[in-house]
Amino acid sequence: MGYLNDPSRPIEGAAPRSSRRTKGWIAGGSLLFLSLLGFLLLSGPDDPVFQGIPLSRHLKRIEVSGISHGGVESDPGHSHRLISPRLLISQSNPDATRAIRSVGTNALPLLVGLLKSKDSRLKHLAWEFSWKVRERFPRLKKWFPANLEWAFGDQVCALAAFEELGPLAAPAIPSIRPLLKDPDLALVATVALISIQPEGEQDILSLTNVLGITVTGASGMDLALLHSTALLALSSFGTRAAAARPLIVDCLNSTDARLQASAAIALARTGASADEVVPRIVSRIVDGLADIETNPPSVGSRLPPRIALRVGREAWPLSASEPGRAVLMHVFALGQFGTNAVAALPALSKLRSHPDAVLRTAVEDALVRIENGADWPANAGR
Repeated sequence: MGYLNDPSRPIEGAAPRSSRRTKGWIAGGSLLFLSLLGFLLLSGPDDPVFQGIPLSRHLKRIEVSGISHGGVESDPGHSHRLISPRLLISQSNPDATRAIRSVGTNALPLLVGLLKSKDSRLKHLAWEFSWKVRERFPRLKKWFPANLEWAFGDQVCALAAFEELGPLAAPAIPSIRPLLKDPDLALVATVALISIQPEGEQDILSLTNVLGITVTGASGMDLALLHSTALLALSSFGTRAAAARPLIVDCLNSTDARLQASAAIALARTGASADEVVPRIVSRIVDGLADIETNPPSVGSRLPPRIALRVGREAWPLSASEPGRAVLMHVFALGQFGTNAVAALPALSKLRSHPDAVLRTAVEDALVRIENGADWPANAGR
């Protein structure tokens, strides 16, 4: 029985030591291969390097103040102009600009991945709770940090790069289009498409997918605002978005003033029939001004009673409230119809003496366009 402890003699039914060692190497190699494969699959897109620094780090050096939903830019005494939805860059970075231009289309996988970044509803709720605690109990601020890492930071980094690349980023469009159906990503996907300026009709019309979103995302963004952003984006393509007009007409029937106004601009710039649309726009302007007069919107902090009596109701400019801005957008839409909006001349002429300076300027701009036919609709979106 001594042989049972003899290391030179194999135990019955056991594999030789060399065979076991070989199988161990094979198993270990397989595990290593699967680990590397899993890492490659889960690690996301490559992060190109420029001057020894990953592109993502370059992008984070660009200072962004937010995203504009678009609208009519209005200042007393100055011509009004339409602003498309866009990224608001407060401070660009020369190194980041050079990095984007150098990397070029090789950055697209990374940019699409950043654009798809999302925050959960739980994270939004946690931030709201943290903010409320910080406001109510200042002594607890250190336990409830406000500088959380948000997906929005990654998204705007991607948008800054798309804006720099412009049409060169067109290969990314197939990956961006599905995001237009996602309530949490539709806004950034819309801005990305505007930056890229697609040429294909189907790519342009994919913006109508935003109008089909009926569920609010985790950020709680108002759906009417999201839809109006998509309409202004469509309007930026002019008659190339003409096939979207039936859906845009439906938005003109909305009860939301901004959505109505955005639809009016989109219909004008995509070449809709003025005979069908202009009378409805004029009606919206008249009704909107009447509503503002009856129920003046609350803007800013309340004034002391004595001052309020002196300055009166007209102290707040029309452009300082959402209902007022909607009226200005409707007036702008009439101007976009050019000479086809001659039926609106009597109503607009009555507004030349309106007490609001911004509205008077908008009316004068519209009258000039209607008389001269400027920018309708051939030059729209170009």
